[in-house]
Amino acid sequence: MGATTRNTVEYPIHLWIAENVTNRRQALGMTQQELADKIPTSRPYVAHLEAGRVNATVEILWRVARALATEPAALIEKPEKANVRFLGGDKIET
Repeated sequence: MGATTRNTVEYPIHLWIAENVTNRRQALGMTQQELADKIPTSRPYVAHLEAGRVNATVEILWRVARALATEPAALIEKPEKANVRFLGGDKIET
């Protein structure tokens, strides 16, 4: 399967988004609640987004990017630092 396969180890975009949102929010010294208030959404939704448990819509990504003072494209790029996450019991390297 190629790079266009959705939500696979080859293309874990939901995990890239999770990592990028978390890193950017923390770099700005913002809490999950503060980000949720700016979007607006709930803090649990932000927590699920940062854990890679939700597939955000384009509209949500746009609102998150604006709240984090960045471009939406920056949220979907592969993070510079690879992390290991566990999703459904499977080890996935991002």
